[in-house]
Amino acid sequence: MKYSDSHQTGSEAEQHLRQQVEDLKRQLREQKEGHAGPPPKRWKPSAITITALLLGLFVLLAGAFVAGYIPLQRRETLVRS
Repeated sequence: MKYSDSHQTGSEAEQHLRQQVEDLKRQLREQKEGHAGPPPKRWKPSAITITALLLGLFVLLAGAFVAGYIPLQRRETLVRS
């Protein structure tokens, strides 16, 4: 009798777990379907924005060059003298 009672409980637990698995699969499918496409509004920079970014990058690179060139010149002057 105990075996059939525990077997019955195990069967109910198994049914419950199967139902939970099915619910989770359904939720996952719904989430995937909801996020299938690209974002509704993407940032499209104007020509002025792109130009400003490129100019800023150029100024940054020029500043880095000068910041490295000045110590190089000082070292070469020091080595020559």
